[in-house]
Amino acid sequence: MTVFAEETPAADTPEEAAPAPMEEKGAYDALMQAIEAAPDGEETTVVLTGDITGMTTDQIITIPEKKNIVLDMDCHSITVASNFTGRPIVNKGTLTVTGGGVIDSSASENGVGAINNQNILTIENGTYRGATYAGGAAIRNTGASAVLTIEDGTFEKATCAVYNEGTVTIEDGTFTGTTCSQCNSDVWGYTIQNGAADSQMTINGGTFTGVQGAVSASVGYFEINGGTFKSVKCVNDSKHTATFYALYVAGEVGVVKAVI
Repeated sequence: MTVFAEETPAADTPEEAAPAPMEEKGAYDALMQAIEAAPDGEETTVVLTGDITGMTTDQIITIPEKKNIVLDMDCHSITVASNFTGRPIVNKGTLTVTGGGVIDSSASENGVGAINNQNILTIENGTYRGATYAGGAAIRNTGASAVLTIEDGTFEKATCAVYNEGTVTIEDGTFTGTTCSQCNSDVWGYTIQNGAADSQMTINGGTFTGVQGAVSASVGYFEINGGTFKSVKCVNDSKHTATFYALYVAGEVGVVKAVI
C-alpha cells in the first residue's frame, strides 16, 4: 500500500489562512494522518510531498508499535525549531527510511539527533544530523531488542553518528564526528559507539571519521568485515591534539569481543 502525504490545499482568503506556511503545515499533518491510517501489520509506503520546517518538540513523529511504515522522503527535509528537544522521529514499530531526504535537528542546541529507534529500523539512504554538542547520536538504537540496518546514507554533526544498545548492521555510508574534548571537555565522543552489554554491531563497509576517534566498542560484540576508519585533527583548531583512535576496543563497561 502506498499513501501520498498530500498537502492541504491553501485557504482561499487571508482570514482562513493558517499561521504557518500551508505547504509546511500540510506536509506534517498529512504525514501524521497517513501513519495513523496505515493498517496494523501491513507494510505501507508513505510519501512525504513537502518539507517540514520548524518542528517543535510536541510534533515529534512516533511510529506506533504495530505499524510497518516505509517513509519515502522524496528528497524533502524535516528540520526543527531553535527550541526543539529530542529527535524528530521515534520508531516503536517497523520503519524503513528511503527517498534521499534530510532529517536534521541541528538548528536547536538540544537537537540530539534524527531518529530514536526502539524496534526495527532500516535506513536505505538520506542525511541524518543532530547538534554537535547536544550529547546525542544522529541515530540511537535504544534497548537490547532494537534492530538497526544501515544500507547507505550520511550521518554527521551530532555528538556521535550511531549509538547502539541492540543489534546494528552497517553496509555502507559516510559517518563523521567532529566533537573535540579540547573544544568542549564535557561533551565529546567516538563517531560510532557500542554502549551496552547486549550490543552487537557488524560493519561491512562505509567511511568512518572522527576527531575523538572513529569507532568505539567498550562492551558487547563488534565485527568489522570492511570499511575505512580514520581519526583527524580538530576542525575548529588545528592546534588541538586530542585526536583519539580510528578503532578503539576496550572493556570499559563490560566484556567486549571484537572480530576484525
